[in-house]
Parts: sequence; C-alpha cells; structure tokens
Amino acid sequence: MKRFSKLLGMAVGAAAVLGVGGALFITKTERGFRLFLDWMYTQKFPDVPLITPDSLAVALATRTPPLLLDVRAPEEFAVSRLRGARRVDSDTLADLDEIDLAGIDRDHPIVAYCSIGYRSGVIVRQLHELGFTNVRNLYGGIFLWHNQGRDLWAGDSLSGDSPSDKVHPYNWMWGQFVQ
Repeated sequence: MKRFSKLLGMAVGAAAVLGVGGALFITKTERGFRLFLDWMYTQKFPDVPLITPDSLAVALATRTPPLLLDVRAPEEFAVSRLRGARRVDSDTLADLDEIDLAGIDRDHPIVAYCSIGYRSGVIVRQLHELGFTNVRNLYGGIFLWHNQGRDLWAGDSLSGDSPSDKVHPYNWMWGQFVQ
C-alpha cells in the first residue's frame, strides 16, 4: 500500500508539473492506466466489488457464466462488445426497470462493464441496492480487456457475431487508454 501511495503521488506530482499532457503520457502505459483505475475505484467506488479480466475469462468458460451487462451507448456497443453481453444504456441507469432482469436469480453472477468502469460502477451499486448479491464491475472495463488482447465481438442477432479488433474510444480523452 505504501508503494502504491508513492507511485500515485509521483503520478499526481508529474501531472501537476507537466499538466494534462503529462497526465495523458503517464496513463498511456498499462502501469499508469492501472494507477488511474486504482485511484478511481478507491475514490468513487470503494463499496463496489471488482472482477479482473483474467477472472472474468475463466468465469465465462464455465457452465454457468455470468450475465454480462454492457453499460455503454449504442454507438459504443455497435463497434464491439464482450460476446453475449446485453446493452444497458447509461442514460437509463436511474431507471433500472428498463433492464430486463425478470427471471434472473438475485444470486446469479452478473458482471457490468463500460469503457473503464465508471458507468458500470454506478450500475453495480444500484443492482446491489435492488438485492442482487453477486454483481461485480469489470476492472479496467472493455479498454483493459482489449488492451490485454482478449476477444471482442460486433454484430447483432440478425447479422450474427463477428470478431472485432476495435474499441469505441468514448471521447478523445478516454480514448488515450486504448492501446
């Protein structure tokens, strides 16, 4: 923990000295990206359980894989997604009735993800408040999943799934995290 605090302090200090450009440079490395993620999850979502991409990949290969909720906008989802994910528009997060969870056991594993884990962190918290007990946020979101070379898919139920090697960057600033 002491080492993490020191590294985070160095990153913040560099950002202060170098400005936004320096901060973006630091985050272009996986180590910098993870420092940012750890800070964000600690500050904004200390109560939200996380699942790493490695652990999710293992869980998806089981006989009872988790339900995947993609908490991104339609244009992001259209570019790529994790296979089998249901899209949940982040604009409707306040109204979770729009998510079809009828028949889903409250203990069934659910993993939510977005670009980096902020929007999905919000929905994981809300699902816990609704009584879902086994809901987690994907650490690093689809950006880290992609950066680690994991499979992404595009398409819909009519055209079928096809592999994708692209990730929607959300915007120019957050897109800096996509390698």
